[in-house]
Amino acid sequence: MKFALTTTLVLTLSFVFVMGCGQPSDDADSAIAVTIEGGPPEFDDLDAHPVHGPHGGELVELGNEQYHAEWVGDDAGITVYVLDGVAIEPVTIDAPSITVSLKHKGKVSSFELEANPLPDEEIGKVSRFTSAEPPLAEWMDSGAEGNLSLTINGKSFTGNIIHHHDHAHDDAHAGHDHD
Repeated sequence: MKFALTTTLVLTLSFVFVMGCGQPSDDADSAIAVTIEGGPPEFDDLDAHPVHGPHGGELVELGNEQYHAEWVGDDAGITVYVLDGVAIEPVTIDAPSITVSLKHKGKVSSFELEANPLPDEEIGKVSRFTSAEPPLAEWMDSGAEGNLSLTINGKSFTGNIIHHHDHAHDDAHAGHDHD
């Protein structure tokens, strides 16, 4: 009885495998073109998560990689994007602002980044926060370190901010560690 059951199972699986594995089609109409804009994100070899966020900024780990914040600085100021655990998709939060606390040359200061909704987001539920405060950008450019505090779905998160001008591999994990 066991032999018959085993033989039936093997034959059935073989049939499914053979029938499911057809030859590739030569029909040009069946080809699908796929275009990836900007290419896939660059991943860190050791931890298999992006080195930079989707906007090219530095990543700040929030929680045990539950979420990430992407820190982008340019001539217009500082922008922080709240992202999912793999640092790709935006995560909207219900907050009018987020707080950045920095320490530099023995001084400590806090800065508020105001909610700045993306085109498809509503006011009050946003993933982008901005500041054009010159002192914030100046502090970061001169090597300040600190943290970013925000609340996501009722839970408080704090992430370490360490700005690096050199984006070498060793700096890919700035702002977080892996125990």
